[in-house]
Amino acid sequence: MNDKYKLDLPSFEVKKIPVKMGEYKSVFDIYFDREKLNWISWLKTSPPYVVPKDVTYSQLIVPTIDSIRMTILLKKLIMGDKHPMFCGPTGTGKSISIANELKNSFDNSEYSYISLAFSA
Repeated sequence: MNDKYKLDLPSFEVKKIPVKMGEYKSVFDIYFDREKLNWISWLKTSPPYVVPKDVTYSQLIVPTIDSIRMTILLKKLIMGDKHPMFCGPTGTGKSISIANELKNSFDNSEYSYISLAFSA
């Protein structure tokens, strides 16, 4: 029976990594940096936000922990050939964050995207 479901997995060595969450209350508030082998805030995974001078107030998109987390996960899923679906309350910036990430990171000769909107 094992031969039927045998997987060809790469061999790996299990390493114990000291985990200290510090002041974070949830594992969803932090990102694991694989190079430094430590947990950091999602806000530290992107450069500091600088307000562009030529943008109107209605065009501002200020990054939050949720939007940073969502765009990083979106990028990793797409790069891993997975089809992401994001859901959540209305007005939290899902559509605009996804559209910006697709436009900025995936609008090239290798990727293309089609935007669809569903409404009640």
